[in-house]
Amino acid sequence: MQRNRLASRLATQFVGGRDVKAAKEKAMQLKDSGFQTSLYYLGEYVDSPELIVENVKQIMAVIGTLGQTRLELHVSIDPTQVGYSVKDQFGQDHAMRIGRLVREQPGESGKRLMLDMEDYSYVQKTLDLYYLLLQENVPAAVTIQAYLYRSEQDIRKLIEKGATVRLVKGAFVGRKDRAWTAKAALPASWSSGSPVSADGTWWISKTVTGSRTKKLVPVVDPGCIPGNQGSALGKNGHPDSGC
Repeated sequence: MQRNRLASRLATQFVGGRDVKAAKEKAMQLKDSGFQTSLYYLGEYVDSPELIVENVKQIMAVIGTLGQTRLELHVSIDPTQVGYSVKDQFGQDHAMRIGRLVREQPGESGKRLMLDMEDYSYVQKTLDLYYLLLQENVPAAVTIQAYLYRSEQDIRKLIEKGATVRLVKGAFVGRKDRAWTAKAALPASWSSGSPVSADGTWWISKTVTGSRTKKLVPVVDPGCIPGNQGSALGKNGHPDSGC
């Protein structure tokens, strides 16, 4: 029962809603409470061209709406959500349309198109898409899964290009020949407290002075719900200041 009440509180406070208008209102409410938001239109691994077109339509509507507000424009997409599960070129074309729309919105900063990472078969395709968006001067970013063996090398290459990277543990850890399948097996370079820690979610970006990191607290952490701060413990058992 307590878990159901918590889930209900999370849904009420952090789920954007059923349409663009509701999502904008929720994002503005969260901003007034001190939260920055990233909007995501639910729906991935879609194999219907008609539904993919609808996904893209709704994502672009969100971008256009946020571009007219005081909110930072931060929108996430999955490659399979915009067409890669049907055909690579189909997904690439849609992603480029979305990226160009983000680029064209008012303001020089605070705009970001985040590419989410899916299962292993889409890792290289997602990275290739990021570099294509970069060539179009789209303010894109990309998600990397810490549990994959290749991830440290991928991040180093991305940082050299001045990329913004979101590092997550990785829901699609896959086979043992591709990934560490337990946190205890991660090498020392991914340990808690490292600039590229797998213990939580991190932004990694390149600035003039070098690498810069920032930890993001997932909204599923009950300690980040307004009025409930202090119950969640960050690394080393201390309250996470990101709440």
